[in-house]
Amino acid sequence: MGPPPIVRRLHTPAGLKYGSYGMLLGIITSILSLITVIPLATSPDLTNMTAPTIAFIVGMACLVSILALVMFIFWILLLYEMHVGRREFGPRHASRVSAGIILIVLGIVLMIVGIIATVAAAFIGFDPSGGVTDIDAAQFRTSMAVGLVFTIASAVAINLALVFFAREIIEPEKMNLLWAAFALAVAAPIISSLITISSIPTSGVIDMAEADTIAPWANVAEIFSLIGTALFFVAYRAARQRILDGRLQPVFVQPMQPPPQYPQQPPAWGQPPPPRSEEPPKWEELEPVDEPRE
Repeated sequence: MGPPPIVRRLHTPAGLKYGSYGMLLGIITSILSLITVIPLATSPDLTNMTAPTIAFIVGMACLVSILALVMFIFWILLLYEMHVGRREFGPRHASRVSAGIILIVLGIVLMIVGIIATVAAAFIGFDPSGGVTDIDAAQFRTSMAVGLVFTIASAVAINLALVFFAREIIEPEKMNLLWAAFALAVAAPIISSLITISSIPTSGVIDMAEADTIAPWANVAEIFSLIGTALFFVAYRAARQRILDGRLQPVFVQPMQPPPQYPQQPPAWGQPPPPRSEEPPKWEELEPVDEPRE
């Protein structure tokens, strides 16, 4: 009998771990973003900001960008580990993970389209050669609404993928955590979009220099996203702990076979063969011994 097969580590708990790290950084970046937007929302005149205030906003923006980059790396690790280990907990979990990855890709595409539409809305009717900085309010409102619809659709796709990644492995009584997190995370862009659209006039013109400061308080809706991310964090940690505690056993784990044991090389030409092991001694026949009689 050879040595037992070496069982590799599970990828699903690693993916849940990296995902929870990304969510923790998402919470931190959301808090920092809310702190950054306070001077923009409370300042009556943005053109008269003091140098310390501007330096504070720029510094916070740089910090948020660095944390967002690290968070993006954790999200990539989440997708990789979940994809590699998608068959570890049965076919239903594998199909959920595959659907989640498709939703992530779709959400990224929708996000890019939404950003392009939102940025393009600021350049409608803008004539830089003639020095005109006014844009049509109705066209700006319509283009902004189209971009925000794509943003909401992106949030739905991405957060639904996060639900699918843990839906089949979390405890049934904690399933409400996933759906509550999904609802709050989707409510954030919806509320933010409604505040933004309601702040844009339906007619007239808008100064392009002030187009990005129309609804600074719309960022306050990120509180819902922050709470939703926190619930996702708790759900992912609970699902990972369930696997580590052995309360959920994997269905399929690919073993790694040990290296093959090659037979001993025969002796070279002219060399004596290796000594044989001594044969075990045979039992000797013993003469019967008369037992004493009572």
